[in-house]
Amino acid sequence: MREFDVMHEDGGADARHRPLLIIGAIDAVLRAFAARRAWRNRHWKWFVSLTFVSSGGMLPLAYLLFFSRRASGRREDDVPRPALAATIDA
Repeated sequence: MREFDVMHEDGGADARHRPLLIIGAIDAVLRAFAARRAWRNRHWKWFVSLTFVSSGGMLPLAYLLFFSRRASGRREDDVPRPALAATIDA
């Protein structure tokens, strides 16, 4: 039964499982940041993929580095108002 135990008597994880725990923690943090950015940028397909696909941090890292852009204060569907543009020119 000892070969199936993951925890030692002192409560620490087995040394064989530490890399998996570290990768899992990094993956969770990257997925949280990437999913938040995908939500704010309205990239719905990316948001669903980042939420449900566990890839060891590769998918969130690829999204954050190559496919996302920082969300600005202005939305894409915002159009400048003519009255505001007229006051700026004057």
